[in-house]
Amino acid sequence: GARHLAELDDENYTSLEGLGIAVFDAESQNNIPIFGEYFKAMDKLVFAVFDKQTPEDLLKIKATTTACLESSYKGFEELVLAETDKDALEKFALELSSTDAWPDHLSHCKPSSSSSPEEIKKSLLHYFRWSKGAKTCAALLASCSLSEMPATIKSNLSSISMLC
Repeated sequence: GARHLAELDDENYTSLEGLGIAVFDAESQNNIPIFGEYFKAMDKLVFAVFDKQTPEDLLKIKATTTACLESSYKGFEELVLAETDKDALEKFALELSSTDAWPDHLSHCKPSSSSSPEEIKKSLLHYFRWSKGAKTCAALLASCSLSEMPATIKSNLSSISMLC
């Protein structure tokens, strides 16, 4: 997302690499405070971008990071589906379903040109959950124009840029 935004609008966005930021996946919300503390002890700026947390977990993360960017969604897939332009979602879903990329075991929710926007979102949620780790959300975002990109992703990148 960040690299693509920088390619689309280099006046307002810079890739994380361009900001000198190394991405580290803590793999679990419980690990964020542990790694936050570890990197802060090395005098590193620590940016945490994560899904919706409980108030208790959020306090732990805030105590060990430079900046917390909490999603209002429980998962990245939900954020992408809620905030990406509906036409971009439809185009991506129909491209998947017209090729061999759509898995047979998800044929019950295979999108078609007659699918409603909500049906498209439900289909893509099944697909993203099935293909988690295969960078399918990233492929969707890479196909988006600037105006089609999720607002939260654009806002988070702007916030990180201002702190660097």
